[in-house]
Amino acid sequence: MAAIVNARLPRTAGIVACLLYGAAGLGGCSKEVPPPRPQVVEVTAVTIEPKDAPVVYEFVGQTQGSREAEIRARYAYLAGRR
Repeated sequence: MAAIVNARLPRTAGIVACLLYGAAGLGGCSKEVPPPRPQVVEVTAVTIEPKDAPVVYEFVGQTQGSREAEIRARYAYLAGRR
């Protein structure tokens, strides 16, 4: 009888091992928990309307004339004539 027990021991150990691995594998096949829904974020909306805007350009510069001329007041002449 010892020979029969020894011959069946490896076979039953293999069957038990397969059942344990199978049960562990099936236990891991449960439904996955869906990821949490994203939070709703409140935003403000602005209506944009096109309209004309004045465009003003300001530049700084220097000018130079092609000729140099002296300008004098002629006040003395006008005062003496009256």
